[in-house]
Amino acid sequence: MSKGAPLKLYLYREGPHFQIPPELRENGVRPRTIPLFERLDEYGSCPQGRFVSVASPEEADYIVFPYVLEGFIRVVRAMSVQYFIRQLPHFLHFERKHLFFHCHDLGDPLFTDGLILTTAPDRFNVDDPFLAPLPYFPGNHVLRNAPDFAFHAIDVDTNFVGAMSGHVRYELTKSVSKEPGLRCILQHPKSSDWSSSATSYLHMKDPARKQPMEDLFIQSMRRSWTSLCPRGNGSSSIRFYETLCMGRIPVHVSDAYILPFEEDIDYREFCLFIPEAEVGMAGAILRKWLAGRSTEERMAMCRTARQVWERYFKPENEVDICLEHMRRHLPETNVQGRARYRLAPSPLAAEAFPRIVTVPGFYANMIADEQTLWCNTMPKESPAPTGPAPLLVGGIPSGLSLHTLSRLLELVREVPENASVACSGAPSGILAIALANGLVKAGNFSSLVYGMEDWDREAATPDGTPFAECACNIRAARVHDLVRLMDSGGPGAFRPESVHLTVLAAKSPDVLPEALSAWSGKLAPGGLLAIVTADVRASYASTIQFARDNGFTPVPCQDPTLIVLRKAGDAQPPAPLLNRKRRLRPVRGAARLLAVGSKACVAPPSGPSLEDQRFLAVKPTGGMGNRLLGILCAVPYSLMTGRKLYVDWSDFMYSDRGENVFPKLFKLCGVPFAYRLPQTPDVYPEFWQGNLASNALVEQIGINHLDQAVMEQTRIDLATRYPQTVATFWSFNLAPMQAALEHIQEHLPQFRCLHADGICKEVMQKHIRPRPVVSSRVDEFAARHFTGPMIGVHVRHTDLRMPLEPTLRAVYDLKKALGARIFLATDNQAVERALSRQFGDALVALPKRYPENGLHLHSHRVTGMTNFEKALDAAVEMYLLSRCDAIVRYQASTFAQISWYNSDVPVERMICVT
Repeated sequence: MSKGAPLKLYLYREGPHFQIPPELRENGVRPRTIPLFERLDEYGSCPQGRFVSVASPEEADYIVFPYVLEGFIRVVRAMSVQYFIRQLPHFLHFERKHLFFHCHDLGDPLFTDGLILTTAPDRFNVDDPFLAPLPYFPGNHVLRNAPDFAFHAIDVDTNFVGAMSGHVRYELTKSVSKEPGLRCILQHPKSSDWSSSATSYLHMKDPARKQPMEDLFIQSMRRSWTSLCPRGNGSSSIRFYETLCMGRIPVHVSDAYILPFEEDIDYREFCLFIPEAEVGMAGAILRKWLAGRSTEERMAMCRTARQVWERYFKPENEVDICLEHMRRHLPETNVQGRARYRLAPSPLAAEAFPRIVTVPGFYANMIADEQTLWCNTMPKESPAPTGPAPLLVGGIPSGLSLHTLSRLLELVREVPENASVACSGAPSGILAIALANGLVKAGNFSSLVYGMEDWDREAATPDGTPFAECACNIRAARVHDLVRLMDSGGPGAFRPESVHLTVLAAKSPDVLPEALSAWSGKLAPGGLLAIVTADVRASYASTIQFARDNGFTPVPCQDPTLIVLRKAGDAQPPAPLLNRKRRLRPVRGAARLLAVGSKACVAPPSGPSLEDQRFLAVKPTGGMGNRLLGILCAVPYSLMTGRKLYVDWSDFMYSDRGENVFPKLFKLCGVPFAYRLPQTPDVYPEFWQGNLASNALVEQIGINHLDQAVMEQTRIDLATRYPQTVATFWSFNLAPMQAALEHIQEHLPQFRCLHADGICKEVMQKHIRPRPVVSSRVDEFAARHFTGPMIGVHVRHTDLRMPLEPTLRAVYDLKKALGARIFLATDNQAVERALSRQFGDALVALPKRYPENGLHLHSHRVTGMTNFEKALDAAVEMYLLSRCDAIVRYQASTFAQISWYNSDVPVERMICVT
């Protein structure tokens, strides 16, 4: 672990800065202090001097929440915690400086751009872009028996002792147990309840039952070359680290898990990784893998596994592990992104303080586990002892029909983000619960429901009165974060034009006109007014007359008990619903209630769709600019189809050992992606069925990649869907995107008004981010040299020769106009020397080495330099060019074109030399 200057931490404190949610105390939960703060001195600093406490958030490297959030989420759910953390005093102004610990199997998203240290990082969780994996630490029964290098005692190939939590484990053990010739020890309880003290030895309370299970676990691992380490409910398993600690080879099965320090550790030297899509063939894969390795090779892998564990994952190094992640992430804390929250006036006239609202589209691509996110309870029929069957939700009787509540649930989808919804006339709270569930279903978590009733204030005590019962019902339905109960005020409590939907229930026809008039001025332009009435005939006439007199338009509705009016004016658009990737993951085994007419029916649970198991492989061609253009074309197709994007940069232009260097340089955000492809013959085009694993450039595998007919036979069309498991694409320019532009604009609303360059800018800035290994070097160089206006110049002068005279002319003109210095990115050392003589101290360049005799930098070996270092230099130069105020580039080269996509340089300052 690297050591440096002490990190400066600003510490949130309970009391002055926040209060623990009362639900935690009610459930007997005391939050656990984060590892950094378990042993502090009297000043709140680390005794070893590895970090110090500072007095202000401005001077801090990180603003740290002191408790592990697992206890919060377990009691009050992930969304409540998200609302909680954004109320922290410094969150709105310094979100990226915040540090949270979330140590639990279920990595529920917190929707924050702060750094999250977690034991269960999920690479598909696009809502938390900065996740740093913490290792699980083995229990004492493993630590005191590890390592074990008595390899002569090994008599089986693999083992698994644990609970069947999740279908991956079930399919894996089934495949292994049925594989001929594969020796294994498999032991698991019949129950799949992983947390039950009766089934999982980790949770057993009885030592007499627990000790034999611990002994069986240790003995099984000692006797095996490998241990099966499949994901369970979380993205990984403690078994992975127990295996490393013991000095055995892990067989890891998880597409979602982010391995700790994967930029430093070559896990394939001592681990076997099996994609989840191939778990049904795991037994054959493992048997073949073991057969290809001698006893000496296996022993070496076991020793390497233990060495890696000792260096990176020992329990006594826990604080150092946390600090190492924090140091590597530090460059990201100062990046100024678009503000994700803002303050807006409260819709309530009596509230002088503003409310926190989110930017449009904040939750558009939300990925969340609704089992812990929301109760999501809607009414269901329950027989009563006498009389007709009432409709109940959590035991709450309701006078509203199931059909009407379901219609309102759909109606609330039309409100915009950060909307205000008011309802009156259902004292039990059932109406507010239904409307809140409508917001949940629409992914609109930034709007609020206000429950308006004429409560008896004298009776409003906690002894069973209407107000207390309603508040209890709202909390029991677990929607209290979205519902605000108001015990007085009616429509007069709201500011003019501040409400987007008002629902009035149980209003008699004689008082309805007065209520409509009172609410009409509170509705925003285009807002909706819904009336639920039992006497439709009497209410309809007065409602239509009110609509005519006040400029409202009736909205057609199939429910005979519901009348809906829309106020004149342009309505704000609803929360974005299109292109939402797995907006809510289905809960396995949970029944869904669907409203069909006036009856309730249960829908079966849905598993992962076939679309989630399909892939888009992007093969490499050309240099850095060309291959990034291919990815920019592929991302919209991935967004349209849901295919997981696999970017292959294992070719030897940038790779040294055939490893894929793309994920070492860049991170895909907001796009379904994969780090491995399944072993399958189901590939299109058929050309790639034997070449998909090739680590060569497209142009190096025996085809004329410039021939249009060859292109059509070796890559997919971006306007066509394909049934195959793996679709393959490559491109060195934007021609495929141009050909599919209308299709992309039609199916992806965010690109509807953009041309190809505009789409590339959106994709490059929102979906492709540099890893810290790139961004830290960019930030460091820019801080030293970019102290004023800068002109970025990219001169290609090896295989392509950019004319220098017009280039210099353009640079001189810009330098004169902007009073700027010059940043040079070039592949030719002679060019760097020539421009240095021309501009002297006004020119800066990234220090780097060049090949001899003026050869092309990226296609030839450079003495003392790895291929990955060449790729790193190229990525750093590309992002430095994007930091400039103007760019001069060679039109025939795509390198600086990518820089422009990643910048805010106006088109008139993007000079192309032909």
